[in-house]
Amino acid sequence: MTVDRGQRILLAIGWAGTALAAAAAGRFASFDPRWDRFLLWAGMAGALGVLLYLAAETRAILDSAPQGRAARRSRRAAVLAGAFVLLAALNVLATRYSLRWDLTTNDVHALSDQTRDILRRLDTRVRVRVFGRPEDLSGYRDRLTEYEKASSNVMVDYVDVDE
Repeated sequence: MTVDRGQRILLAIGWAGTALAAAAAGRFASFDPRWDRFLLWAGMAGALGVLLYLAAETRAILDSAPQGRAARRSRRAAVLAGAFVLLAALNVLATRYSLRWDLTTNDVHALSDQTRDILRRLDTRVRVRVFGRPEDLSGYRDRLTEYEKASSNVMVDYVDVDE
């Protein structure tokens, strides 16, 4: 079996994607928060590389598959099932790892590396109660949501003083 240049490039993209995704999986073992952003992007690039490779290989397999009415129906069902599984997985990932970008020059709206490190090392639960009117609470909500995402030990309660 001969491998043409395009197949070799796709194979290299697939392996590079696998390596980047594996490096990003190590992100969770990383204790240095400065690597978080880089490893998250590496993981997304890796997943994209693996998906490109799988899409090209799936296309090659489908091109060599038998033709006919029953075969087309089963391929359509397989594609629909695969699309459903992919969308479900993307939905789970999007809800679990939502991203926010701070595009200001000095990262004004992002937590500092030192703050993330302190939050990561919390060993007891910390409950924050914010008292205020609902229209005033939105100013606190954005920042405190970042604290909650950075540590599972931070819990925030908002209390409406008018109730």
